[in-house]
Amino acid sequence: MLTEKGSNDLAVNTEHDTPMLTQKGSNDFAVNTEHNTSMLTQKGSNDFAVNTEHNTSMLTQKGSNDFAVNIEHNTSMLIQKDSYDLVVNTEHNTSLLTQKGSNDFTVNSEHNTPMLTQKGSNDLVVNTEHNTSLSTQKGSKDLAVNSEHDTSMLTQKGSNDLAVNTEHNTAMLTQKGSYDLVVKTEHNTSLLTQKGSNDFAVNTEHNTPMLTQKGSNDLAVNTEHNTAMLTQKGSYDLVVKTEHNTSLLTQKGSNDFAVNSEHDTSMLTEKGSNDLDVNT
Repeated sequence: MLTEKGSNDLAVNTEHDTPMLTQKGSNDFAVNTEHNTSMLTQKGSNDFAVNTEHNTSMLTQKGSNDFAVNIEHNTSMLIQKDSYDLVVNTEHNTSLLTQKGSNDFTVNSEHNTPMLTQKGSNDLVVNTEHNTSLSTQKGSKDLAVNSEHDTSMLTQKGSNDLAVNTEHNTAMLTQKGSYDLVVKTEHNTSLLTQKGSNDFAVNTEHNTPMLTQKGSNDLAVNTEHNTAMLTQKGSYDLVVKTEHNTSLLTQKGSNDFAVNSEHDTSMLTEKGSNDLDVNT
């Protein structure tokens, strides 16, 4: 499901393996009630996002008075530049990162949970477990959290970059990005974002490569394994790939919609404005 520039839109996905993406919506409601579901809300005011099952990733950016609740295990959440946000993680193996928040509340109630807040006002920080390595280089207000063993992370010359690795044997590198959000929730996954502004990249399964280059406000979600995605020089492009072995490329498109819902499907949209492409 994909809703763009809608006011008071309702989007509900009640079964598993369902992607949802809402962009520039005001007072949008998005609820994912089953497992293996990805959700992303961007630049929304008073948006509600709830993920009620395990293995779910959520990302809210530049929202005011946003509520985000993750109630099951193995869930990653990242909120940036929010004021008066409430964040609660109630189960184990959960990573949470809040940056530049005023009067933010952060609670981690179970074991094996890392948390790091930097240069915040009235922030609460709790680190409950051992054996965590972290390295940030020449970054200003960078947050880096490694929550499992045998994990390497490097952020270089980034401003306000967020990088979270939640599983073992995962490599991540963000270079010269401004306000980039990168979340990797499974093992053996590579991700690289270069020179992107406000790019969203989420890889929720193993063995998935992703690369976003010079994109502004691009949304890229890969929900299954063995999936390649590349978005280049796109503005406000929405790309969702829900099955394995699928290739998709959107180039120089403005406000293009591309959805591939099955495996072994190729799609290419070039220089289109407000194009709708659906392969089911």
